[in-house]
Amino acid sequence: MANAPVLFAQNLPVGWRFSPTDQQLVGNYLKRKRHGDPIDGSDIVEVIKFCNYNPWDLPGLSKNKSTDKVWFFFYLREYRNNSGLANRKAGNGYWKITGDPRSVTQEGSDEEIGTKRILVFHNPDATHWVMHEYEYTAELNSPIQAHFFAVQLGPTEKNTG
Repeated sequence: MANAPVLFAQNLPVGWRFSPTDQQLVGNYLKRKRHGDPIDGSDIVEVIKFCNYNPWDLPGLSKNKSTDKVWFFFYLREYRNNSGLANRKAGNGYWKITGDPRSVTQEGSDEEIGTKRILVFHNPDATHWVMHEYEYTAELNSPIQAHFFAVQLGPTEKNTG
């Protein structure tokens, strides 16, 4: 990547970091990405083919060099065969959903704009890698550019080293 552009995240003032709330991530970044609209600071969040990697390999692909051990990505969901079931395989393991999806509401209202799922990486047993998967669900009938998902990824406190 000899010709890689200077990254927005590297030009932020000291002490600033990319740390959006669930509402900001879904209502601003993911909504715009899904509709193909420009995103301010778009070079902070990388689009990846999520199923190709183990979670510990992903921080090196992030444009946002986090010292908080939290990274953000966009991805297009892949499906197993033609079943409509999400392909959760990744690298040498798979992502397992834990619990039910949580509602993400518009800031200042009760209007649902998306969902958040929490997944844990298994290889073959549960690891300390956790993914928060966000989906923009508002305006489902409007035309979209692509069905992107946003991911917040990081190890739990037990495995931060």
